[in-house]
Amino acid sequence: MTAGRVTTMQVLLGGGTPTDTLDQLTVVNAIARNERAQIQNVATARDKLAGDKKTLDDLIAQQTAQDKDLAEKKTQIEGKLGELQKLRQQVYGSSGATGVLKPVACPVEYLGGAGGTAAKKACELIGKPYIWGAAGPKGYA
Repeated sequence: MTAGRVTTMQVLLGGGTPTDTLDQLTVVNAIARNERAQIQNVATARDKLAGDKKTLDDLIAQQTAQDKDLAEKKTQIEGKLGELQKLRQQVYGSSGATGVLKPVACPVEYLGGAGGTAAKKACELIGKPYIWGAAGPKGYA
């Protein structure tokens, strides 16, 4: 016999007694059953992999569509935020040379005394840069 796989024909032609031949055929049959079982296991694993891959592909497609939808919504929201900033600027004006907006009245509520005066002055300076020794309308010291 040659090295490697044993065929049924090699067993039959191998000679020996009928009992030896029967024993050899039993071994070949057991080997064949084992190989069929291994092939079936591989086929089952392949089918499961194909099913899992389809599920993942469906999830990826769903995620891609969701990402696209969210990107469109983000663009819409950013556009609306830009419109709101323009409206705020029209209502409150820009603060100083930098154009920083005051989103609400400043100070929000009136405080009496020195604290109120300080808060009012601080609100007037929002957006103006600090410039050492400055006393002008474009900056403060």
